[in-house]
Amino acid sequence: EAASLGATAILTAAGKFLPQWGVNFLALGALLAMATTVNAMILMGAREIFAWSSDKLIPDIFMRVHPKYKTPEATIFLIALLSIIGVLFSADLEKYALMVVFGLMVIQLLGAFAVFRMPKAAPNIFAEAGIRFSPLWRWVTWIGCLVVFTGIFIFGFLADYATGLVFLGIWFISILYWNLRKNYLKKQGIQISE
Repeated sequence: EAASLGATAILTAAGKFLPQWGVNFLALGALLAMATTVNAMILMGAREIFAWSSDKLIPDIFMRVHPKYKTPEATIFLIALLSIIGVLFSADLEKYALMVVFGLMVIQLLGAFAVFRMPKAAPNIFAEAGIRFSPLWRWVTWIGCLVVFTGIFIFGFLADYATGLVFLGIWFISILYWNLRKNYLKKQGIQISE
């Protein structure tokens, strides 16, 4: 029954045991929760782009800070522009959520791979870490994330192949950009991988 109602199922269910003002309060709470989440994502994205710029992953313009407000103005503008583009596509919230899940799974997979490789790739950091996984747990984490990501991607792709294709396209463009940026900086004597 909830599946047939769709996004308003929680409000319909709440209406069966709450007075109307309670249902309205629940709806307002849901809207505020979404607004605060979107706000946090915009601010987090701006800070991440700022950090990418300081690491030379993207051009230096994104490190520019507003003299009065001390905020990374170029990155906030970029995030706002990307948000507006996202709204103009008018996709369902489920499509955006699926795209975010795909992206988070890639981040988790890369994080698990970093943990797996850390003892050899960065022994100093591994030695100073508060938590050091044993070789068994590093393997379990890496393989577990690989299996979970693959499963989620397959189910997500089967549920909405168009969103899956858009995600793969963004991933392909990102990898292409990474290689182009790496080669560009290499000509200037900067090793981006370091």
